[in-house]
Formats: sequence, C-alpha cells, structure tokens
Amino acid sequence: MLRPLRWLLALGVLVSTTRAEAQRARNLAITGVTVITGDGTVLRNHTILIADSIIVAVAPAASVSPPAGAQVIDGRGKFVVPGFIDAHVHLATEPDGEDSRPRTELRLAAALHGGVTTVRDMAGDTRALAPLARDARSGAIVSPDIYYVALFAGPEFFRDPRTQSSSRGETAGAVAWMRAVSDTTDFQTAVRQAKATGATAIKLYALLDSTASARAVAEAHRQGMRVWAHAALRPATSGQLAGAGVDAVSHASLLAQALPPAARTTFGTSAAPSAVFDSVLRVMAARHVVFDPTLFISQRTPAAIALAGAVTRRAREMGVPVAAGTDSIAAADERAVPNIHTEMELLVTQAGFTPGDAIVAATRNGALAIGLTDRGIVARGLRADLVLLRADPTVDIRNTRQIEMVVKCGEILRR
Repeated sequence: MLRPLRWLLALGVLVSTTRAEAQRARNLAITGVTVITGDGTVLRNHTILIADSIIVAVAPAASVSPPAGAQVIDGRGKFVVPGFIDAHVHLATEPDGEDSRPRTELRLAAALHGGVTTVRDMAGDTRALAPLARDARSGAIVSPDIYYVALFAGPEFFRDPRTQSSSRGETAGAVAWMRAVSDTTDFQTAVRQAKATGATAIKLYALLDSTASARAVAEAHRQGMRVWAHAALRPATSGQLAGAGVDAVSHASLLAQALPPAARTTFGTSAAPSAVFDSVLRVMAARHVVFDPTLFISQRTPAAIALAGAVTRRAREMGVPVAAGTDSIAAADERAVPNIHTEMELLVTQAGFTPGDAIVAATRNGALAIGLTDRGIVARGLRADLVLLRADPTVDIRNTRQIEMVVKCGEILRR
C-alpha cells in the first residue's frame, strides 16, 4: 500500500514542478531595449516584462529586474515596436482557387514572420474566414489574428465575378456575408445575420445611395458592429459616408473623388488645397473616421501614386487618423516579406510621413480602425504583440524589415 502512495505523492510533485516550469516559460523580459511605443513616444534603455500574454511593465532598465525564472532577451542596441496591423487584406475572395487554404496559410505565416500580428480582412467568404480566424487565435496555424467583415452593396454589384467566387454554392447578394441592400432592406435582419457569421463589421462597398448607407450604419452600430466602407460608393459620397458615422474608409483613389475633377491631376502641387476636399476631411477628423489609403496598390502609375500620396498627406494634415493597409497581404511563400513594410515606406516617401508617423499608422491606428483597445501600442496592461528589430526604424523606415524576433500574444516566434 505504501508504494502506490509514494508513487502518487511523487506524481503530485512532478505535476506541480511541471506547472511551475510552464508558468516560468510564459514569463518574458526584454531588457535594455529602445521602445518605440506606437503612439509617437520613444523610450530608450527600457525593460519590458511580459507575464503570459500581457505586458506587465515598461520601465527604465535600472528600475526593474526580470522575475526569477523568466526568459530574458538582451535588447541592448535593438528596438521594439508594437506588432504591425495590416488594416486592409483579402484572404478568402476565391477559396476554391487563388485563396485556397494552403496558399492562404502560407501568406499568413509570411505575414506573422514579417511582424504582422493582426489583420483586417475587407470582404470574402466568411465560411473560409471563420475557421481561419479561429485557428489563428488558438495557435493551430501560424497566423496573425484575423478580423473580418460581411459585405453590403447595391444589387447591381453582385454581377461582379469576385462575389460569385466568395458565395460559391449560394447566390451572391442573397447570403449574409455578400448581401444586396437598398432603401427597402430590412436592415435589422440583415445586420443580425451578418453578425452571426462572426464578422466584426459590415462593409459598405459599392452602388449604395446615402439613405441606404445611413440606415445600414445606424443599425450596425445599434447591434454593436462597426462599419467600414469604400471612401466613395457611387452615388454615396465620402462626405455623406463620414456624416453618416462610418468608422473607417478605404482607398486614397476613391477619397480623391471628393476633389473637383479639374483638381485631381494637380492636387498636391499647388499651394492652395481644395476647399471642397478639406470640408470632407474636416468631418472625418471631427468624427475620428479612420482612413486607410492602401498606397501599395496605387503604384500602378506615377500619376496614381502621386495623387494617392497627396490625398493621404492632406488627410493627415487635417487631423484624420491614417492606418496602414495593403489590399495584398503577402506572397504565398513563408519566406516572403509582407507588404505592410512597403506601405509604411510609401507613407514616408509619397505622403510625407515621418518614419515614426508611419509606425503609428501600422500599429495604433490599425487597432483603432478595427476597434481594438487591447493592442497597437507598447504599454502596461496591453497584449504582448511585439516586434524586435536590429536597426532603428525611426531613422530609416526600411529598418522595419530588420526583424530579430516576433512576439504574438506573449509567445516568441522566430523565423
């Protein structure tokens, strides 16, 4: 009888020790590092303490010591930024083809290895997005966290072949995630069904008038969903969308439609900005409407990127929060560099941002676009999504590519 008792006691000690070791393994300290917080602040020679998935301290290195048993990373000569947030991606437009699960997982792995810890998917097949989002959060796949939309648009839009691919097996325009709406839509039901897909927001896409847009915004907010929109819906305009209370708008090329037609080829080259355009931006700034310009996809011609850059520069000057989104997350290759780094570089070279401003766009303002308050800056009490860099990105924004390691939700990921 004694031997089983001793065995059980030994087993209890073993279990207790294993739990203690697991607890210590979840404690992490990055010491003596320069912290670029994501809100415009730079803290030199600081230590970051992480317990489980949460930052528990960001303090001068001399004032804090790592707890016993913590994993210690020597951050001297290195730089920490918040995990990057790509505020505009598409992961499941064509789940049976280009966006197949294996190819999408490769893109997501490349994004996370490249420092992107959260993404905002801006329309696709939620039947594919929901399991991707679940597996990303549980750690079943190597991936940033995924937040996604259900799309609302005018009935004529659903002739678009992309909507057919995202609704395969069903009727595009008649499903919760690809919904045709108009002034006569029962928005209470439409929003409730959209929410049931797991979507964080509805996206107003195209061919909607101001009345339908305003009704959709009001009902989505009533049901606790955010509203993201193209910057112009034709016929609804940027100013009407901002006035209706959308939370974020996308694409500098579409926001440029608020400019008088004659000004679009010369905007940004003259000393006098457009009063019409500024009136739209003034509403966006007052209502804290986040703008993701997606400069990455405006590189098709020199004229297009020049106009997109000028529009983005003026939006920032008017106080509009700008988030970094690419519309194209990364190549389907785990070794690929995610496109968020090019987007930040374009914000600097084309829109006149400082490197620090570009980092804010890709961190704090990305979280603001999604409506997340638990990440986006390096601060006590927030989620430990961090990127450790070998070179200073505030000196050269291209240094965001110099990644030593990525921490997602307190877990270290090494390439």
